[in-house]
Amino acid sequence: MFSWDELKELTIKPKINDISLDCLSQYYQNYLYPFIYEYNISADSGEKKTLKLSFEKKNFCHLLGIESIARGHVSNKELQAYKGDIGWDSIRNGDYELSDLKALNGNKFRSVKAKFVYFYLLPKLAEKPNAVLFDNLKVIGGTSINSEIVFYSKVEKDNAIIHLGIDYDKGTSFYYPRSFFVEKKSVVDDDIYISSQESIEVTVKNRIITL
Repeated sequence: MFSWDELKELTIKPKINDISLDCLSQYYQNYLYPFIYEYNISADSGEKKTLKLSFEKKNFCHLLGIESIARGHVSNKELQAYKGDIGWDSIRNGDYELSDLKALNGNKFRSVKAKFVYFYLLPKLAEKPNAVLFDNLKVIGGTSINSEIVFYSKVEKDNAIIHLGIDYDKGTSFYYPRSFFVEKKSVVDDDIYISSQESIEVTVKNRIITL
């Protein structure tokens, strides 16, 4: 079983049995939560702007699809333990683990398993992303994913592409991570979430330590 600090040094994705929710939450807490990422954005249309991205603890469960695993398999009251700040606290308190999620809803767990094993790449994606302005109406076949911007990066060894959708939060003036997902594609142009979107140039202007 990997520890959270060992994940950062991996060169290949871990096996699902070699990670835990405790490990992933500590990884998030140490390598994403303490920072605000500031980016310069330049679109093909000529639009330029600066944005700040913050990884809050309340986003953790949603990025991993934990709420989607539990929904419909626990009561509405119990569902609170699988999302937002309460979900984060539940994981940090050790109230449930990956094995519990698999037992709760095996089919959904398997459908989102890639999120868990590729999660270790999220800091690297935040530090050096490719990006598109995202319009879900342009996705062939449709999608429920709906973010203003999608960061992405190809994982050459696995013929996979990891994606991070981000959106603006008017209440904080920061962007937040709305969705994390993985596609198995050998060519970026074959990725339906990227191929038809407008590319934008993203450069990291600053990474601010907030803690």
